Amino acid sequence: MNAKSTSSLNQERRKQKALERLGTNHPRCVLCGEADWRCLEVHHLGQEDYDDLGVILCRNCHRKLSDHQADHPGPIGGGGSALLEQISHILLGLADFFVLLVEKLRTFGHALIERAQSELALSASPASAPRRRRARHEHAPIVLAPGRIHGDRRAGLRPQAIAVRNQTSAQASGSAIGVDTGV
Repeated sequence: MNAKSTSSLNQERRKQKALERLGTNHPRCVLCGEADWRCLEVHHLGQEDYDDLGVILCRNCHRKLSDHQADHPGPIGGGGSALLEQISHILLGLADFFVLLVEKLRTFGHALIERAQSELALSASPASAPRRRRARHEHAPIVLAPGRIHGDRRAGLRPQAIAVRNQTSAQASGSAIGVDTGV
């Protein structure tokens, strides 16, 4: 066996061992989406001493949650309720997890809004407008989501003729928005 095939075989063994440890053939960090098996670990939400409940995290997200856990109270000892102590550590771990999850959700939400705004700006640009002029009675469709037109059969919606009048007819009628109820 040459050195390259030995190296490849060793890497495959490490990968299989990691996938077994992670409990899936398709692991992914639940917070950031990292999917490289070499970067993933199991984080114990209630700390290892209190519970086996674990989630797959990348090393960066794991470090952040473990840092939060460093501020959790230590073992109570002295005959207190082990069950209450276990539950309290799980709840604290879940709270830490949700704090990071909320940050990720806010970041993702803002990124989607920015993307929608840029797609809307692109679709409203003169380069994407149709070349022919609309007749005075025609309406431009309202775009509710990128790539979907309200009333489009492909979107699974009942066709409706809700539209914004083009500038010429809007100015002529003195109205900015026209709504047709007919199909």
